[in-house]
Amino acid sequence: MNNGITQSMMELKQAEQNFKYAAPEFVSISIIQLLAAKMKVDMMLILSKQN
Repeated sequence: MNNGITQSMMELKQAEQNFKYAAPEFVSISIIQLLAAKMKVDMMLILSKQN
């Protein structure tokens, strides 16, 4: 599970980078990707606490 959390956090960092450097026409997509990555990290942490 720890590997999944690490991977999810890397994806979140990448989504943050994508948002930071997004062209104006891609900001909306970047926000959605950022929110999805954040939700994935949150869910991975919840699942790891349950185990």
